[in-house]
Parts: sequence; C-alpha cells; structure tokens
Amino acid sequence: MGQRISSTLKALRELTSADLSGIDPALLERFKKLARCGLVGDYPLYTHQTAMLKLVLSGRNAVVTAGTGSGKTEAFLLPLFAYLAAEKSRWARPGVVPAHFNDWWANTEWQASCRSESNRLTRSYRVPQRAHEKRPAAVEFGHVIVLSQTKEKFISDYDAMEHRIPDPYLTMATVEKHERLFGEPPKVLTGDRGFNPESSVRAALEEKVETLAIPRKLSDWASVIGSAWQRFRAGIEGSISVLKRAFRLLRCPYRGFRSFASSVGLSIFCHNLVLLARPPGK
Repeated sequence: MGQRISSTLKALRELTSADLSGIDPALLERFKKLARCGLVGDYPLYTHQTAMLKLVLSGRNAVVTAGTGSGKTEAFLLPLFAYLAAEKSRWARPGVVPAHFNDWWANTEWQASCRSESNRLTRSYRVPQRAHEKRPAAVEFGHVIVLSQTKEKFISDYDAMEHRIPDPYLTMATVEKHERLFGEPPKVLTGDRGFNPESSVRAALEEKVETLAIPRKLSDWASVIGSAWQRFRAGIEGSISVLKRAFRLLRCPYRGFRSFASSVGLSIFCHNLVLLARPPGK
C-alpha cells in the first residue's frame, strides 16, 4: 500500500541504534561519519529512507518508488554506505607508504631509467598558440589514465599521469603497485601488444604472474588462452567507453592537473558504486 511521503524529523547525525533495528553503535557512528562526507546534509531524513536502511540492514531485499525529488537516490545509497562502513572495520591498517607510491609516474629517477635513444618520454601534446593569445596552450589530447580492472569490471586501481610514459614501461610498474596494494602480484595480466616490454622485463613478469596474456605479435591472440584474455581486454575497452560516456571522462570541465586527477577519481568511485549496487549475477 502506498504511503504519503513524510519526514522522520531526525537528521542523519541524530539517528540512534533504536531507529535502525539495533545496529551496532560503533558501526552506526562510522556509517554516519561516512554518509555525512557529502551524501546527505544536516536535514531530516524521509521515512522511506530510514525504512530502506532498516530492511536492508536486516538482510531483506527492498524496492522503493517515489516521485521526483523525494530522495530515492539517498534511499538506495544509504544502505550501500552502511555496508561500506561495516566492511571498513575489517580492513587492515596500511603500513608505511613507499616513496612515490601514488605518483610513480612523476618519479624523475624512474623516468630517467625509461629514456633511451629510440624511446624517449614525451609530454602531452599541446595545441600551438596563436600570436595574439596570452593564455597557456591547451592540452588537446589530455592526460593518460592507467586503469586496473577485475573480471567483475570493478576498477581496483588507477593512476592519472601528468606526463606520458611509453606503454611498455607501464607493465612492470603496474604489477609492482598491485603487489604493494594487495600483497601479491595479479593472477593474470593482459593488455594489447603495445604493452609488451623488452625481453628481460617480460621474463621477470612471467616469473611474477601466473598468466601473462600480452602478445609479442598479433598472432599470439590465436591461442586458446590468448583469445580468452583478448575478450577480457576488449571488455576493459568497454569499461573505458562507459567511463567516458556515462561518467563524464570524455571531457574534463576543470582546470589544472590536480583538478583533472580529482575528477577522474570521482568518476571511477561513482562507476564502482553503481557496480556494487547491482544485484548479484547481473
């Protein structure tokens, strides 16, 4: 039976365990702190929003329908944030972050090791200025983004690179960062032929990774293993297209590299949230 939308007269910060079917008080505080980072403001929640929280936290499935502007988005995101707050309590505290952990592409010593007579690092191509223009030259093709994705399409890691680095040098760096993040190398590493490194680096990668599905030549995709991971690689291209079209990565509306990198992170965060909100098997 439909009900008229009404207010609970309580803001998120005022909710207690009694309001949410006896939720653990420590979990409730973590959830409120997380959700108040930007999902909801300091205003009273609607009854259908707290009802969704109660039902989902008790392990039940729920559907809510309401008119435009009635807070449906918060109704389905609040339980998701509660799940994230519960999962956060099981995360291990990270150790000391190595130097250049999140900006290895800006490590000048590492960049110098990539330079050779035949393959030099290049900066993003810039549009030439007209004589009368005083503004800085605009970046035409933007910055390179390196994405790591699981078979479930969840983006597990990313880097926005201020300067372009040749693809073959990114392969080992990506594996090493995966090891630092997750404690072990990935089971499978796949990419197109442009990511194939020199023979010594490839040999080291084959020691680290169970299945290295980066072809030396295009005909390598013809094998059974190669064709399977070629389809997975093609699926990543589909994710890139989704990020561009549905999550606004096609064109960055902000100025400066720091703002660009922040917008990339926001788009990937939203992509992963939508993926987590899907029913299992969909």
